[in-house]
Amino acid sequence: MNDQTKTVIRSVIAGCGSALPQRVMTNADMSKIVDTSDEWIVERTGIKSRYIAGEGETTRTLGTLAAKRALEHAGMSAGEVDLIILATATPALQAGAGPSLRDASRGRTGSPRGWGCHRGARSASRWP
Repeated sequence: MNDQTKTVIRSVIAGCGSALPQRVMTNADMSKIVDTSDEWIVERTGIKSRYIAGEGETTRTLGTLAAKRALEHAGMSAGEVDLIILATATPALQAGAGPSLRDASRGRTGSPRGWGCHRGARSASRWP
């Protein structure tokens, strides 16, 4: 290949956004529900607290909030996005279609490509 026929592929992560449920459950809170203690949990897992989704907080609503924050961070509109990457540890979206759910909730048509990365899965899933 000579210099005249080379194609340059350029990718940029223009913005990042995240969202967490509002409710935080500490190990002390957990010990009121099950027979455990903060010391036992921390010693075995290192976890001191976790976020618990409340009424109306779903992968879609939290993903929408994260997407809005990413667009603000990038200084872009939704129409300028070519690819959405969604990373989640929730069981609600076991296939890579999550980004299109975010688009639909924002009223966006002509969705960009989406790529989902789900913790606990043996591999990432890609949605064309």
